Amino acid sequence: MVSLFANIRDEHIREEPFPHVCSTEALDPDYYRELAANYPDIFHICSDLSAENNMPKALSATRAVKMGILAPVWQEFIAYHHSPAFFHDIVARVGHHMHQAHPDLEERLGKPLEELTVAPRFLSDDADVQVECQFGINTPVRKPTRVRGVHVDSPKKLCNALLYMRLDEDHSDGGHLEICRFRDKPRFQDVTCPDDAVEVVDHILYQANTLIFMVNSPFALHGVTARYPTPHIRRYINFLAELREPIFDLAPYQDNETPWALMAH
Repeated sequence: MVSLFANIRDEHIREEPFPHVCSTEALDPDYYRELAANYPDIFHICSDLSAENNMPKALSATRAVKMGILAPVWQEFIAYHHSPAFFHDIVARVGHHMHQAHPDLEERLGKPLEELTVAPRFLSDDADVQVECQFGINTPVRKPTRVRGVHVDSPKKLCNALLYMRLDEDHSDGGHLEICRFRDKPRFQDVTCPDDAVEVVDHILYQANTLIFMVNSPFALHGVTARYPTPHIRRYINFLAELREPIFDLAPYQDNETPWALMAH
């Protein structure tokens, strides 16, 4: 099976401003092209692309499998990336970064990361880790907007990854990923950060066969740059691994006084 981590080397792993992986050639080009050519019909993800401006839509791979709409290459891809083998591949490569981000996690869980049980999300309540792949898109753009401002992911998520699958004919502007850090102390409204609380450290371009993987924490700040009018969708695969209970608590960092105007997406 081909893993999203198969071509990851040490130079792709970045420690600042938080542990993340970035590769612009994540998969073998021929294999990537086969996946891209067999991406599920967008109708299954969003039946009316004109209904909403630049909105996120997703189809669970588990549901896609049950619907019988996936080509064999995607069936194999999903089977592996829903497996304990892939999660343990992640732990082998970046487990020490997970330890650094959450030093007491194994003690709280009562076992090493390498021994955590894994199952597809929503199919097992007993597994320590639930994993999911999603076929994701952002709908076409009529008015310049950000589909998501700067934020961290759900405190239940241990890590997540995005594989960008930009269409060859898409020459639109924007939709890149911003990697950020706090200017001073952490400030949140739910999981979102006021724009004035962060500074952008890096941009990862939205381009085909680009992988971004992040170890989640209160400091794993990222967002999407504005997209500009285009009839094209923004297309990607989203992978996540989450625990049954939150890994960290954002309550001490909540800022309910900042006007939402500063939180504009």
